Amino acid sequence: MARFEELVRKRCPRQCSNDTEKADSCQRLGLEDGTIPDERIRASSASYNRHAALARLNGPSYWVAIYCSPSCWIEVDLLQTTRVSGVITQGNKFPWVSYLVTEFKVSYKPKPTSGYEYIKETNGDIKLFDGGDIDSPSTPHTNYFNQAIMASAVRIYPTRYTLPAVDVRYGLS
Repeated sequence: MARFEELVRKRCPRQCSNDTEKADSCQRLGLEDGTIPDERIRASSASYNRHAALARLNGPSYWVAIYCSPSCWIEVDLLQTTRVSGVITQGNKFPWVSYLVTEFKVSYKPKPTSGYEYIKETNGDIKLFDGGDIDSPSTPHTNYFNQAIMASAVRIYPTRYTLPAVDVRYGLS
């Protein structure tokens, strides 16, 4: 299961605050509320009835990849270059099992015509992001980038998850 949402930082230099007084310092890009249409959300594969457009944060459903080897992905096409400061991921909990992508990589296209670049650590290694807590997989988990990026598309690659097949909700924020 996967859901995602992008975050844009307007004024805050490193991260957006959860403080309600500062809530206007972050703006979501439209995955959760449907501003970004379904056709702009794609994935490397999807199982029947679990397509990429279901990967909206706090949505009623989720994305499930059929094949995740060596690297499945889910992405959102922003159409134009947009400032993105991080991603929010969210798993799913059923009474009998919890699903969660526990670790992932993020890449982006700086311009619609360019190739993908990975978010990297300061030492140049590809950054691995934490997907959240397996004990509360439905709780959205925010990861901010070291620096905001300018991106026309953002792609998430699960690297570790709770089951052999990816079945996690993502939320780019």
